[in-house]
Amino acid sequence: MISIFLVGCSRTESTSEKTSGKASEGEITPGGEFKWALAGTVTDDNLDAHKSGNAQNGRVTRSLYDSLVKELPDHSFEPWLATSWEISEDKKSYTFELREDVIFHDETPFNAEAVKFNFDRIKDPATKATNSLDMNL
Repeated sequence: MISIFLVGCSRTESTSEKTSGKASEGEITPGGEFKWALAGTVTDDNLDAHKSGNAQNGRVTRSLYDSLVKELPDHSFEPWLATSWEISEDKKSYTFELREDVIFHDETPFNAEAVKFNFDRIKDPATKATNSLDMNL
């Protein structure tokens, strides 16, 4: 199946733009509208990144949440929120070095505690995460 999505942006003029004709270069102005279309239905009751199992929801949540690493088209990985990582000899443990310049929208710092919370939440059966597989490792 081929999915096609379109992104369109428009913005409304602020009061200062209406009187002066345009905003100063580099000035960020609030307001506007963002339109995004996907082939399929995004279910608003399932924008939880740990529960989102369909491609449409995944595309939306991918634009809302960051990852430790990013997978490239050649299936290799590059840093994102992690700056580097080491894999144990038995391939069962990963040690991530994390960026220190990241804060959440509520100004809480991104740290190892936040990463652990997310992995614990994914493994918790109550979450019913679609991306969890307990292999009893």
